[in-house]
Amino acid sequence: MDFVDETIIENIVEKLGASDANFEKQVEYLKGKYPLRLGYLFSEDTEAFTNEEQSLVLFLGTVIISACEEVAGGKLGMVEEKDLMSFEEENWEKIQSATGTGFNSRLDVFFKDTDQEDLLAFIEDNLVDDEDNVITKEGREPIFILLKTMVDACTLPTA
Repeated sequence: MDFVDETIIENIVEKLGASDANFEKQVEYLKGKYPLRLGYLFSEDTEAFTNEEQSLVLFLGTVIISACEEVAGGKLGMVEEKDLMSFEEENWEKIQSATGTGFNSRLDVFFKDTDQEDLLAFIEDNLVDDEDNVITKEGREPIFILLKTMVDACTLPTA
C-alpha cells in the first residue's frame, strides 16, 4: 500500500470531526464494507476501556480505515480474523521487548521498520499524556496495540 501521509489523515479528521452526522455516516459505511475491521475495534479487549476511551478508539480507528481506503483507491486488501490475531500478537511481542522507560520511547520499536510512519504518529499523538486527554495510563498501551493492529490490517496488499 502507498504511504498514508499526514495531509490525508488531517483531511479525514476534519471531515469526520465536522459533524456527528458525517462521522456516523462513515461508521455505517465502514461497517457495511469492512465489518471485520470495524468489529475488531469493539472486541472483548476493549470492554475494559472507559466510555471515553472506547469513543476515541472508534474515532481513531475510523480515521485509520478511511485514510487507508482512500490511499488504496477505495479497496482494502482482504483480512481474516487470524490475520488480526497474528498482527496483534506480533505487536504485543514488540512492545514487551521494547527497552524504553516511558510510553513514547517504548513505541520507538514500531517506528524503526514501518512504511506508515504518519499513521503511527497520528495514533501516538492522540495517546499523549496530558491534561486534555481522556486516555488512562492503563489504557494507553492496549489502545496503541489495537490501533497499530488496525494499521497492519488496513495496509495489507490488495489481491
